[in-house]
Amino acid sequence: MVNRHVVGAGYGLRDWIMQRVTAVVMVLYTVALALFLLALRPATKAGSLCSAIPGSSCSPR
Repeated sequence: MVNRHVVGAGYGLRDWIMQRVTAVVMVLYTVALALFLLALRPATKAGSLCSAIPGSSCSPR
């Protein structure tokens, strides 16, 4: 009799939990990046993002 070794995507709970943990980490990084970009925004209406970057060669409008 031949014993068949069944292979496939049957890793189960451990992989499912790791997928959820990875998703939470990605959300945290996305929120942190959004907050950083909002804090980088100039305080005045006349300012531009380009003027907030040190050493940038673009001119403010």
